[in-house]
Amino acid sequence: AADGWIENVDTLKKQMTFHFSHLIFHDKEYNAKEEQVVVMDMKIAAVKRDSMDVPLASIQKGDSATVVSYAEAFKKMEPGNENMKELVKHFPSPAPADEVYLRHKNIHEKQQPPTKEKQENGSKYQNSLRFL
Repeated sequence: AADGWIENVDTLKKQMTFHFSHLIFHDKEYNAKEEQVVVMDMKIAAVKRDSMDVPLASIQKGDSATVVSYAEAFKKMEPGNENMKELVKHFPSPAPADEVYLRHKNIHEKQQPPTKEKQENGSKYQNSLRFL
């Protein structure tokens, strides 16, 4: 299982580019200072948002996610004493994914504070509701 964020999704090839810096592999936890990037094979993956199944096309750039794989290719790999960067080099490409759990947008997508114009438009809308 890996926690990270999604850079892009190709719905035609059913692949996803995934960035992560936290990984649990064979019950061993790995953390990296720099993010690792892996292309994920999404052909059999179940995509869930708030415990509901959603289509692959609903994944958006910047979504935070946890990706889980039960693939034999990972089961056969032994988690030696190597760091996460070395371990990821041995992953199949594309890496098979079985489950993707989506969360709200990642902090990589910086949210802009509301502008004064938007605040004024919002208050105008609220005022018009009071008069109805």
